[in-house]
Amino acid sequence: MITLQIDDEQLSHLIQNALREVLTEIPKNNSTNQNERLTIVQFAQQYKISKATIHNLTKSGKLAFEKIGSKTLFLREDIESYFQSKKKKLDRSSTPSFTLNSRKGGRNG
Repeated sequence: MITLQIDDEQLSHLIQNALREVLTEIPKNNSTNQNERLTIVQFAQQYKISKATIHNLTKSGKLAFEKIGSKTLFLREDIESYFQSKKKKLDRSSTPSFTLNSRKGGRNG
C-alpha cells in the first residue's frame, strides 16, 4: 500500500483539474444545435408530447421529417419553427374591455 501526503491546497488543485477534465468531455446539452436530428422518441421526451401527436403532425404535413432507413428523424430547427408558429400572440388592441357597474340597493337596483 502506498500512502501519499498532500496538503489542502494540493488536494484542491487535483480536484479542480479532475473536474475540468470531466466537464470538458460532457456535451453541452443547453446549447441547442439547430441542425441536430432527433428520433421520434427523443422528440417526444424532450418536448413532452406523445408519439401519436408527432405522427399526426407528420401525416398532416405540418411538420417536416427525414426518413433514413426505418428511422424517422426531425431537425430541431424544424421543430422549433413549428412551435414558434403555434404560439398565440395576444393582440391587445382587440382585447375586449369590461367595466363594472355598481348598483345601489341590492340585486334589482
